[in-house]
Amino acid sequence: MALIGVILIIGANTLWQNRSRLMDNSSPQERANIRMNKTVTGTVTEVMTSANIITIREASGRETHIAIVSETKLLDEKNKTATINAIYKESTIEAKGEATATNALLAGEVRIVSTPSLIITSPTEHEPVRSPLAITGLATGPWYFEATFPVTITDADHRSLGQHYVTATEEWMSESLVPFTATVEFSQPKTKTGYLIFKNANPSGLPEHEKTFEMPIVFEADAANVKVFFNNSELDPAFLCTKVFPTTRTIPWTEGIGRAAIEELLKGPTNEEKTMDYFTNINPNVRINSLTIENGIARIDLSDELDRNVGGSCRVTAIRAQITETLKQFPTVQQVVISINGRTEDILQP
Repeated sequence: MALIGVILIIGANTLWQNRSRLMDNSSPQERANIRMNKTVTGTVTEVMTSANIITIREASGRETHIAIVSETKLLDEKNKTATINAIYKESTIEAKGEATATNALLAGEVRIVSTPSLIITSPTEHEPVRSPLAITGLATGPWYFEATFPVTITDADHRSLGQHYVTATEEWMSESLVPFTATVEFSQPKTKTGYLIFKNANPSGLPEHEKTFEMPIVFEADAANVKVFFNNSELDPAFLCTKVFPTTRTIPWTEGIGRAAIEELLKGPTNEEKTMDYFTNINPNVRINSLTIENGIARIDLSDELDRNVGGSCRVTAIRAQITETLKQFPTVQQVVISINGRTEDILQP
């Protein structure tokens, strides 16, 4: 595709220069004919913004590559001036211009006929995904209610692996596309592929108002990224106790991803992390007795090494912050309860 882009750009520039010379002595009608001798309409399959190339699939199934140059007039659905960044995959566009080959067009005008109401910008269909999965995209207002709508990750047989909500990052009550983000933790799949399934919030509950969008995904089932939180003397020279900072670890895939993240935390900073001024306030040799997550509450029970010879309110606060923030990276956790050998009342005292 990149090679096609280069060829189209070179051909487009040459054709444009030659056409400009021809137009010097042409009538307005002749200039229009030279510029607009072909019209194509189709669904966008790829947008190469760096190369200013759009690929569409026409109704016949043929792919056509459209070159955008500085003279190209770009219009949105309301016939207002637009940029190539307003064109997304699955949009329908109409392009008029000069045919440079049977499947290539130098565009004089490109008009956006329609844009999908839901667009996923990350991940892509062919990008391997792991838990927790960060999702970004855009959706029109009718998808949302109170700035959210649900997303589910399933395996290839549509068995649910995890569910959460996307959240609008701008004012959501709009007919225009509104950006959103989500982070979804999911259990280990038993298939190599699966689906991201988005449903509109639909507070009415009426079937005729339901919207669903499915996007195929590919799982990267051998590893997962987790964040562990440490104090950092460079990022927080005043040492404000509650301020902890994430560093990312790649670990083997496990269904108990929360427990695995705490295990990484208890190992302390790596040598490389220490050179970046990360340090821990947690004692060595602390063990996890149990960890449960239910109804948004993570309850973690640790061995008594956790508060052995621990003194000072600042250090106690830092220990709690390290454990709490490491668990709250997961969207299923809103609150953390720490205990030591089953005790919660008399632990981690200053």
